[in-house]
Amino acid sequence: MKFWSKKNTLDEMQEQQLLHLEAQGFRLLWGGLLLAMLLQSGPVFDPRQMLGESIVFMAACIYLLIGCLRRGIWDRHFLPNAEAIPLEAGVAGVIVFLLNLCWHGMWLPALLSGLFTWGLTALILWGTLLLYKKRHSSLEHEESEGKD
Repeated sequence: MKFWSKKNTLDEMQEQQLLHLEAQGFRLLWGGLLLAMLLQSGPVFDPRQMLGESIVFMAACIYLLIGCLRRGIWDRHFLPNAEAIPLEAGVAGVIVFLLNLCWHGMWLPALLSGLFTWGLTALILWGTLLLYKKRHSSLEHEESEGKD
């Protein structure tokens, strides 16, 4: 009895629908893990409680980041723009500030954690942007050489 084939059994429309479903499933998984981690990291935070979710969440993020960088893809809607990085990192800083302020009620530690998150996120985004631009230009160069 044969139940598996090496050949793709889907037509083009089914393949596109499956890709769409897989993308939606990944977004659901990613958002659900993020929400679960936020809910578990409340005022009575125990890091052991969310170790599994953190590992799966970070593995998915790193996989997607490396996959996009290898293919020279930045984002579907956001432009690879260095001027937008402080604003984008600021969103992460504000979220961390507000969460810490709500959970712990202390202004100074919440502000410092928000500023630290902003700075670290900005550094990571600038580094990722540099890697993206380098990879994108090398892919463009390979493409132009292949057409000649």
